Amino acid sequence: MHILIFLDQHPQSLGGAQTSVNLQRKYLERLGHKVTVVAPSGAHDDKTDESVICLPSLPQTLNREYTMVLNIQGCGEILDKKIKSMPKIDVVHVQGDLWGAILGIGFARRHNYPLVTTTHSNMEVGSIESFGVTLTKVGMFLYTRALLKHIGESKRLANTSAWNYIGIATRNADLALAPSGHFAKLLKSNGVNTPLSIMRNGVDDDRIDEVLPEIESLRNPGPEVRLIWAGRMLPEKRLMQFVEAYKLSGVDAIVDLYGWGPDEKKAKAWLADNNLSDRFVFHGVAPHSEMLRNYAKADALVQTSWGFETQGMTVFEAGAVGTPSIITDKNIADELPAGSCWVTESASVEDLAVALKRAVADIKDGDKRGKALQGDESLRQSALTRKTVKLYEDVIANHWSRPTR
Repeated sequence: MHILIFLDQHPQSLGGAQTSVNLQRKYLERLGHKVTVVAPSGAHDDKTDESVICLPSLPQTLNREYTMVLNIQGCGEILDKKIKSMPKIDVVHVQGDLWGAILGIGFARRHNYPLVTTTHSNMEVGSIESFGVTLTKVGMFLYTRALLKHIGESKRLANTSAWNYIGIATRNADLALAPSGHFAKLLKSNGVNTPLSIMRNGVDDDRIDEVLPEIESLRNPGPEVRLIWAGRMLPEKRLMQFVEAYKLSGVDAIVDLYGWGPDEKKAKAWLADNNLSDRFVFHGVAPHSEMLRNYAKADALVQTSWGFETQGMTVFEAGAVGTPSIITDKNIADELPAGSCWVTESASVEDLAVALKRAVADIKDGDKRGKALQGDESLRQSALTRKTVKLYEDVIANHWSRPTR
């Protein structure tokens, strides 16, 4: 089977969707399938990698880590020419939300390929947090018009809602996927009426198998509790609320932070002003391949975003190596076995402080709730990839069996 995947960013750039696709590709290829990724060009372009088709783009950041495609029409024409030299495509899987979605859905529609979409991002919340309400509305209106144009539907269907945009994108698919049950419910509650199937992202089997034998030697050997926080340091990830809750809780714990973003500078300044700099260690960006070991070294992961995550993958990655989580968003906690994490009563700083205090006390008393997920087979990417292949096969069979095809 040849799967053509569309992304919003280059697969080697930082980001949850990119990490997920790279892992899916690895395990699909192990099963003998071919994967080609279509993405914007960027800092990681490798002209020798024929499995990545890079399209002309403009930089979003100075280091070209993130780029954007503006000439959707031109890139569509490039893809239409490239199809002539591609191996036969069996299914298109759109795993981008913006230009990746517009290009991928349009490409599949024009050439009548079976189409699967995965909605990775809560665009309504994320865009408003990053760009504000006005710019978000303008952006979603323009993206929706571009999508409608590219799939040959009336531009009168465009409005300023991200949910409307997602609804248009998903209803054009043979199969629409969401990465968690709670995000599927959120989409439905906001008018996305397309039937949605759940397909969670997995954790790399190879990394789990490398780390599990080392668990005991990696675990924090000292008397002090060690917490870990990981993610892009953006407002919706709520790093600032975490450091404020830490101070309010009065806990005695070392915190290792992994990631980067505009809130890093704010957090460092706030911690310095509050004489807490010695309790927080900023490690910067770590390769994803190392993060399971970093999780294993901690007593607990702190997951502070609320109403934003479509899945909260760090919680599952940490759990796979036996590290429990302190979770703000009950929706994420509900995807885990009961009693395997600590959950705040609300998204407030005060309730997060209470949860931190309770978790640190439990850890000092020898709490073992992290064992509930350690090595869980259902978290492994290999198991999820086998399910994905079955979904692809069903989509392909159903697509070509329709009388109108």
